[in-house]
Amino acid sequence: MANKVPFNQRLGLDLKLPLDKEVPESARIGFVHLLNDLVSDHYVSRWDKITQEVLRTSRKMRGDSDGFLSDDALCATIVAQMSWDKFYILCEKVYGLLQPKQKWVEGDEYFVDVGTLVDSQSHYSEEVNQLLLEENLAYEFIDGYFLRRGRPQTQKNLTRAGAVLSDPQYLPARKHFNKALDFFNERPDPDVQNCIKEAVCCLEAFVEILFGGKAAKEFDGVIRSKQGNNEGQIPSTIADGIIKLRAFRGNAQGVAHAALEGGFVGVIEAELVLNLVASYVTYLNDRFPHKEEEIPF
Repeated sequence: MANKVPFNQRLGLDLKLPLDKEVPESARIGFVHLLNDLVSDHYVSRWDKITQEVLRTSRKMRGDSDGFLSDDALCATIVAQMSWDKFYILCEKVYGLLQPKQKWVEGDEYFVDVGTLVDSQSHYSEEVNQLLLEENLAYEFIDGYFLRRGRPQTQKNLTRAGAVLSDPQYLPARKHFNKALDFFNERPDPDVQNCIKEAVCCLEAFVEILFGGKAAKEFDGVIRSKQGNNEGQIPSTIADGIIKLRAFRGNAQGVAHAALEGGFVGVIEAELVLNLVASYVTYLNDRFPHKEEEIPF
């Protein structure tokens, strides 16, 4: 089930950048409530399992003064104080504590499974992702790991481009595309230079497969050959944009040249390049659709 976009984001009231290297107090409180629900609803068998993981992740020992605190209170105290990266590590480790949801059978006095482990993992992932959305955090939780989320428009563009690149003929381009995403999702810091380089390589490979020729050496010429004012051609301003995006790789600091040369690039620029490459891949695929070969009978 898709997570619900929060009210303030749906109406464009929250225009702040997603939070990257910080986790606000409200998000920590929300996660502790989620932990409590996991135990009370029997997605995790006992509180002490979570407490042990909280202590291990934060590299703490349970002290004498902590003996007066219940497990949930102790966890709340530690989660409120742990560093932002340890918070995300803890979220991932809790995923490994999940069990099939259980229900207590009155009279027979034992637990029975009322779900599968996959159901529990799906439930936990949905709850964590909803928390991330509501708190405007810059990550998405998938299969037990955090990936950099980017803005909703980025996710839509990447999904559409991924569908285009799933065609077997575009395998070389898809490999570059996936590498770009991997570099963007590196933690704690994304490799923005390699992200941009691989994203542009994806565009080059896609253009070469779509139109033929050697796009790496003749990219501008290949795009210009498809430029025109008639239907079925690329409008000149769009063609200019495609060519200039490819040229950005050579002008960006540390992407194609030494780290001290070129203009500064950061996460914002890397996400923009991913967006543009994904959009151009989708656009070119729609403008020049692949013709299926007729099967002779």
